[in-house]
Amino acid sequence: MNSSLYWLFCQSVGDPPKGSGLCYLCGMSCLEQHTVAKGLADTFNSHYLASVPSSSFLCAACQWYFDSQALHPEFRKMSLVITPTSWRNWQRETMKQDICSWLQHGLQDQAYLVVSLSKKKHILLQAPLNVTGSRLFSIQIEEQVAHFSLADWRYIDERLMRLLALGHGKGEILSGTLHTSQLRKHGQIGEALALSAQLAPWRSSAQLELLSYVTIVEKESK
Repeated sequence: MNSSLYWLFCQSVGDPPKGSGLCYLCGMSCLEQHTVAKGLADTFNSHYLASVPSSSFLCAACQWYFDSQALHPEFRKMSLVITPTSWRNWQRETMKQDICSWLQHGLQDQAYLVVSLSKKKHILLQAPLNVTGSRLFSIQIEEQVAHFSLADWRYIDERLMRLLALGHGKGEILSGTLHTSQLRKHGQIGEALALSAQLAPWRSSAQLELLSYVTIVEKESK
């Protein structure tokens, strides 16, 4: 059961009322007050995530999250760090440092970690829960999950950073097609091709996409 919407509601509004019903989305006890028909738009296409498909009701937390008239930010447009007692809009500029710290020292609390690229999807509903103290955790990036250990992170990061230092763009690195002109320019052809080949097992993975995204190069920061 994904508790992220419940945590957001508790921190913003208070404890949602309980009742004899079960929430269609999260499965929590709720009043039979807010209906799925009214609470979810016709364009909602994540019904496969429903915890109780047979229910016709949403809990107050889930209804609030989807209510465009409710006084809360548009969470679907944010990258987020959500714990039982706090939440924050996760800024891209701090992501790499945060992830490196967590991988080395462990998460300080349970957390849902979400990176939104399109700013259009309710990917928070899919995010896995990371446990307190974990140094092996999962980050929801769009509709994929990036699973990381410190060893994997360092392995990918070292090769990505070296290729960037040689002047290759992220598009080249992610595709595995290094531009001939840049290979000739730096002259480290053997090294560059070897590094690119070493990244091949990670190519098209959520791990490499995430690390590329959180690594901000000079052109992106201007």
